[in-house]
Amino acid sequence: MSEDLPDIETEPETKLEVIHVLEEKKKTRESKENMEFVESKLNKLLYNSWYRKYVSYMFWNNIGTPLNLSITLLSALTATSASNSPVFSENTITSIQISILVISALNTFFRPYVQANNTLKFMLEIQKHGAKFDEIYYTPKSLFKKAEYNEVTEKYKKVFSEFNKYASENSLEQKNIVIDILFLILVNTLLRKEEKDKEWVKLDYI
Repeated sequence: MSEDLPDIETEPETKLEVIHVLEEKKKTRESKENMEFVESKLNKLLYNSWYRKYVSYMFWNNIGTPLNLSITLLSALTATSASNSPVFSENTITSIQISILVISALNTFFRPYVQANNTLKFMLEIQKHGAKFDEIYYTPKSLFKKAEYNEVTEKYKKVFSEFNKYASENSLEQKNIVIDILFLILVNTLLRKEEKDKEWVKLDYI
């Protein structure tokens, strides 16, 4: 009959083991959710930062070319008119010279090519941080435990910190209300995407 009796001494230990397992599962789930939260924030931050700089680069690059071309063409016209057989009247030449002066002043003040190069440098830096993000993001995580999720979260936070540090040190001088307005218009029209698609991992930047 003693064989049919429950083992009273081992029951509390079994319950404690079950509780421990459940607690570990809960902690693992919380670690996973925390990792996914940081992952999502960084994913969107890199996406928005790159697209904003892309719009800025296209703006400055396309402004610089017409300005320089205009200066070159107008200068050529005035040089032609300064020859023995002037093509334009003195009033026209004066107007062209004033135009060259104004365009040159705008070109010197706004420095479109310098702005474009600085923006391109920023974009390349974003891509470097994006590559670090990709390396972490595409690591298989299906069999991860709490400690491994926490480790990945710390890696994401490190990329977050490094990118924010670079952005804070290099983006202030590139602030431009025209670019911001243009960006808002484009992301809500031509570059409009579903919220779920506004992620770095879905961005084809190459």
